[in-house]
Amino acid sequence: MKSEFGKGLVVCLCKFYQHFASENLRNAYFCAKMLELSEEDKEKVMSDNPPSHLNYGTTANNNFKFFYTKEVQIWGSVEKAMSQKITLWANGASDHLYDIKVPKGKEWNVIRKAVKKLQNAGLEMGHGAGIMGTRLYTLKDVAAMENVTKELLIAIDTMLGLKPDWGEW
Repeated sequence: MKSEFGKGLVVCLCKFYQHFASENLRNAYFCAKMLELSEEDKEKVMSDNPPSHLNYGTTANNNFKFFYTKEVQIWGSVEKAMSQKITLWANGASDHLYDIKVPKGKEWNVIRKAVKKLQNAGLEMGHGAGIMGTRLYTLKDVAAMENVTKELLIAIDTMLGLKPDWGEW
């Protein structure tokens, strides 16, 4: 039977990792950055004709405007609205963690433990407490999962006898 979201170790990790570059997550990071602005500058970003230093493009500015004026109102706070954005991202990303498999053998125990940690965190965020609204998530939670995924990919290469280097770009 063919898997809908991938099977294996490297395949599932790579498919999961691709979601860190998704437009939804980039939008969440952009909104978080805009939240650091003064109230006056936030208003300028959301205006019909923002000044050039606050004009990030119509789509980006409108996405922030929708988040700040609609989503925050719906969820009742910036924290809850951001958590909802993150949970929606995790709901799609964590699908790739269901059929993740680690080879048998004690030499894989460290990787198996890290995969289980990632799997538990991702599925809880996207299909458990996050989706049920019983826990608030932040972009720090997302960054932690991204780091664990990178570490896992490097550990697998090392396990295969390679000398991995993540690189700068």
